[in-house]
Amino acid sequence: MICHETNLERATAAIAGYASTYAAWDDTVTPEDDISVVFSKLYEGVTQRLDERGVDFAAKMQEKRELYSIPTNAREKNHENRNYPTVAHHG
Repeated sequence: MICHETNLERATAAIAGYASTYAAWDDTVTPEDDISVVFSKLYEGVTQRLDERGVDFAAKMQEKRELYSIPTNAREKNHENRNYPTVAHHG
């Protein structure tokens, strides 16, 4: 059985791969841009896509937790055991 951490690591690796592919195809992303620029563009595109399709992200996440038998409180348990970096938001 694959552990929770392994699934998160695999998901992170997949997202990193998709992000670099997205950046390669998006001609508005320059070599001087860092990953935050790409994630900002992805955020805009994903939220627009969800809105257009009437998808509630929180409901979709809960659906996935049920599908994969992940307890609802898994986030709180993992959050207590980690030191998350502070993310600076640029306005």
